[in-house]
Amino acid sequence: MPDPQQPQPQPDPVTAAGMAIGRAIANERVRRRITQVEFASRCGFSVRTLSKIESGDVSIGSRSLLTAAHHLGGLDDVVTAMVPAREGGPQ
Repeated sequence: MPDPQQPQPQPDPVTAAGMAIGRAIANERVRRRITQVEFASRCGFSVRTLSKIESGDVSIGSRSLLTAAHHLGGLDDVVTAMVPAREGGPQ
């Protein structure tokens, strides 16, 4: 059992990005009142795959991730988030 007084290690940047994107997809799906079953069906993949995406599992292929973002109308936002920030650009 982890010691609650010890600082927890931070995830690497790729894992952190996957988790953030997954949370954003889950939040938008819930905001639109779409169930996981319904949304997974719309996207053409299993509820298990959707659950992995929403939990930030970085082993999920980019096609599945981008498909989910597309079906929520946020593909541009996901692509922008995946491009490294440049000086003077989005942070």
